[in-house]
Amino acid sequence: MALGLGDLRSGKTTFGDLAYKAVLNAILTHKLNPGDSLRSKELAAALGISRTPVDRALERLAGEGLVEFKPGLGPHVFSPTVEEMLELYDIRSMLEVHSVLHGIALVDDQYLRRMEALLEEHETAFAAIGSDQDSRRRSSEADRLIHEHIVSLWPSRRIQTWYRQLNVHVKAFLLNKVPTYRREAAPAEHRAIYEALLARDVAAAAEAVARHGAGSKGSFLSKVQADSASVGARTGPSFPSAGWERLASLSSALGDTGDSMPGGSS
Repeated sequence: MALGLGDLRSGKTTFGDLAYKAVLNAILTHKLNPGDSLRSKELAAALGISRTPVDRALERLAGEGLVEFKPGLGPHVFSPTVEEMLELYDIRSMLEVHSVLHGIALVDDQYLRRMEALLEEHETAFAAIGSDQDSRRRSSEADRLIHEHIVSLWPSRRIQTWYRQLNVHVKAFLLNKVPTYRREAAPAEHRAIYEALLARDVAAAAEAVARHGAGSKGSFLSKVQADSASVGARTGPSFPSAGWERLASLSSALGDTGDSMPGGSS
């Protein structure tokens, strides 16, 4: 596992901080995936430091919800359940809508230029998606940066940290648990958000963000249900019936998202 400290060294940064940044970066870039075991001895060897700062870094990441300690198994990269994913989609959408509603005054030419560049990067990566994981990872990373740029309109370091954490969970789950997930509507929905922000139309921007969030969640539900039904047809039920009732009710409540067939980024 390549987790070298590289450019992370700076100033008076402690080894604990360096270990934290290295593991966090590996999770953010999906070098470490949901459910991966995090053995401090191996991580310390990869980073060229002792185990103590690595242990502290893992405890810090656990406090932020990115790592979980499983009894008898030690630390692992946090892996959300389907139910938790649905909650994450809702929370993500609420944060994005709030950011637009209350941060529209921060939308200036520099902000728009940056968003335009991010959209172009995502559209290029999205068009290049193939069957390989690397192309999907590049598209997912480009998509993540767009969403984080939207939330940057809420100038709170804590909120942006929370948002980054939950967005990592969403992206990592999709890449590793729903490997064929893709929403063709995503690039156009991103553009709709951009056009509304360009016009400084706060109501239209908030509506576009909310529509994108609902479409992403609805498409995720459709894909998970379709994949599980396919597996169930071959191997029998693999998800509690109560869970499926919950998914069905949520899917009905969402209604038509305009993209019921699984397609692009989240």
